[in-house]
Amino acid sequence: MKYSVTFLSLAFLCLVFTGAAQAACGGGGFKQTRDKPSPEQYSSSHTVSVSYQKDSGSREIVSPAHVDTPAFSSRYDSIVNDLKVSSDQYNDISNVKHDIGNKVDDLQHDVDKASNKLARCSGNCDKEQRKLQEAQAKLSAYDAKGEFDRRVSSVLTDEQMKTYRGK
Repeated sequence: MKYSVTFLSLAFLCLVFTGAAQAACGGGGFKQTRDKPSPEQYSSSHTVSVSYQKDSGSREIVSPAHVDTPAFSSRYDSIVNDLKVSSDQYNDISNVKHDIGNKVDDLQHDVDKASNKLARCSGNCDKEQRKLQEAQAKLSAYDAKGEFDRRVSSVLTDEQMKTYRGK
């Protein structure tokens, strides 16, 4: 009986120390993965309201509802009521916003990754510095608003585009 208690105490201590060692070393194999962002992760604080209604031609029209909007689509989001987009147009433009937001997020992720590699580098870090500069140049060169405007122009009618451009 005396040896059983000693053995159990020793086994308990081994479990405690093993758990402490795993926690100190990053949790024993926990691997963090990068998930695709939701639109909320790359959006600004502007909001728009959206609701559906029928116009006189029994066409479904979208009116604003509470939705966070990215900066590159702020013009569209500010006049979506005036545009009287259909539900199909609204869905198409939402997909465009999501695609462009993902592209911006991917470019920013590349910058962050290169920056972290440079921060961990010791010695000759020319390669890491070059990679960071390339990633930053790609992010700076990407014209999210221009891409949004170009893709929206293929979804909206000519009359809606006049309203969108402010003419």
